[in-house]
Amino acid sequence: MTVPAVAMELQAQSFSLTIKNCHESIHSIETATGMRQFNYPHERKSTSTQDWRSLDLIAITRELSSFLSRFAFLKMQAETGAYLIQQMAGTTKILIERMDKDRILFDTDDQYDIISKLEHIQSWYLGIAARCRYLSERTNAQSQTVHCLIASQDNLTNIEIARTSRNIAEESHRESEAMHALAELSRRDNELMIQVAKDSRAVAIAAAQDSAAMQVIAAVTILFLPATFTATFFSMTFFNFTDPDKPRVSPWSWIYALVTVILTGVIQLSWAVISKRKRAKITQVTSMEL
Repeated sequence: MTVPAVAMELQAQSFSLTIKNCHESIHSIETATGMRQFNYPHERKSTSTQDWRSLDLIAITRELSSFLSRFAFLKMQAETGAYLIQQMAGTTKILIERMDKDRILFDTDDQYDIISKLEHIQSWYLGIAARCRYLSERTNAQSQTVHCLIASQDNLTNIEIARTSRNIAEESHRESEAMHALAELSRRDNELMIQVAKDSRAVAIAAAQDSAAMQVIAAVTILFLPATFTATFFSMTFFNFTDPDKPRVSPWSWIYALVTVILTGVIQLSWAVISKRKRAKITQVTSMEL
């Protein structure tokens, strides 16, 4: 029974090491999620604790599920090992009883040492099984905590989405009001442009009417001006067609030509000065209105 006992002891050591590593991983997860400080307030809170909102909770859930599967397997292995060791110890006890009954010379002290060793290994396996049950419950509790954190994270995300949607809606409302105001301004501008177009049309009609009147006046003037000029010119005293003894053209006719030229120059110059002043005044008024 020595070789099987040593093999079972080595297996128990391997199981204990695996459980220790899993225990440390669970401890780190509890510390990261903040549950370690909540369940064990006497422990000093680490200043470098990571915010749970930045954790990869899906990966943590996957890791916790793998721990549950591993603990179930180790628990089954430990219970099976404890049962095998119990059978080995029972078989050794039966062997000792038979040796004593048959009075066979046999070193029973070694066998009792083996039985004691087997009972120690059996208690080790039972402790491993109990620890697996404890860590499984602890892992389940941590899984529920992580699920609650995931739900809280989803709620925070939904709140942030709602806040963002509200801000977008407010911004859209402000843009809609701005577009409404812009549309109102455009409508007023259109009304003003329509009014300006109507006024321009009225001015154009009046200008066309004035132009037509001026054309009529010019036509009448052109029609009567030659005849008027001829009648006036030849009715002056500078011409004498009745008395054949006197000259027909007066020697003072140059006075008429001189006065006419001077008067025409004065009138044209006065008209040019007055027109220039009026154009300058119109330009100044137009610039002030713009």
